[in-house]
Amino acid sequence: MGAEQRQNAMIRAANALTRAVGGATVTLRVVTSAAEGYERELGVTAAVCQELELSPVVLRNKDVSDGRAQVEMLVSVHALDTLMPACGVADPLEFLKRVRAIVSGGRVFTVTEVSAQRFAGVEYLYRVRAVE
Repeated sequence: MGAEQRQNAMIRAANALTRAVGGATVTLRVVTSAAEGYERELGVTAAVCQELELSPVVLRNKDVSDGRAQVEMLVSVHALDTLMPACGVADPLEFLKRVRAIVSGGRVFTVTEVSAQRFAGVEYLYRVRAVE
């Protein structure tokens, strides 16, 4: 099995995992534009956010830390393909770094960490951690 076949196999496996284990739907609050310079630094001009629905994802509850609930979202690269063009981003990791919050079940979680899982030189699964 060649490298490209292994890459495709991992992407298909991640897609199947997110559908079978999770299959949840969340809303992402993504920063689409922000002011530049001193106005942004001083908070005079707020960043403009867009809400995008993302499915399927695996949303796992993590331990409570400092009295704040934590969640971890797992999402495959394939699930992000339809959302990225709406924000003018071609890289899934860059897109997820623009996500400010995850909304699920009426609860809002602020994103604290974004990372990618790699196999055979390709990113196939993304992990997003957030706190309430």
